[in-house]
Amino acid sequence: MKRIIAFCLIGVIILVGVVGTTLFFTVAYPLRFKNEINEAATRFNLPPELIASIIRAESSFRPNAIGPRGEIGLMQLMPSTAAWLASSKMDTPGLEKQLNVPRVNITFGSFYIRYLLDKFDGDVRTALIAYNAGPAKAQRWLDESEYSRHMEQREGKRVLISSPYPSTNHYVARILRAQRHYRWRL
Repeated sequence: MKRIIAFCLIGVIILVGVVGTTLFFTVAYPLRFKNEINEAATRFNLPPELIASIIRAESSFRPNAIGPRGEIGLMQLMPSTAAWLASSKMDTPGLEKQLNVPRVNITFGSFYIRYLLDKFDGDVRTALIAYNAGPAKAQRWLDESEYSRHMEQREGKRVLISSPYPSTNHYVARILRAQRHYRWRL
C-alpha cells in the first residue's frame, strides 16, 4: 500500500512539474499572431522564432505599444523607418501609416530584419544590434578600429559580437535566448 501511495505521489509531483513548467513558459514567452508571424517568416525567409523573439523583446506582443522615442506596434518601428521601407524598398507608400495593425507591423518589421541580415552578411547578432541601435551605428562600429573589441572576423567578414551599449547587448541576449523557447512552438 505504501508503494502505491509513493508511486501516486511521485506521479502527481511529475504531473505538477510538467504542467507548471508549461504554464511558466506560456506566460514567460507569450505567442500571439502566429499566422502573421509564419506568413512573414515564409515571405522574407526568416526563422519564425526570430520574429516572435523580436516582438516579445520590443512590445511583449502588444500591438498598440508606443516606445519612448515614438516607435510603434509589435516590432516597435520608427515611423521614419517604416516610411523609408514603404516608399523605397517595399513599393507600398502610405501603408506605413498602419503600423498599429499587427499584420502590417509584422510585415514591415520582418522586411526590415531581412534587410539588415542581407546588409550585414547574414549575421544575426549584427543585424539585431543594428535593429536596436540603428544600422548607421552598427556600421560605424564595424568600420572604426576604436570599436575592435566589439567585433570579430568570421569567414573573412567583420561581425559584431557586442555593442558599446549595455542595453543593446541585453536586448540581443534576450532575443537569442527567447528563440530557443519559441523554436518548438512555431
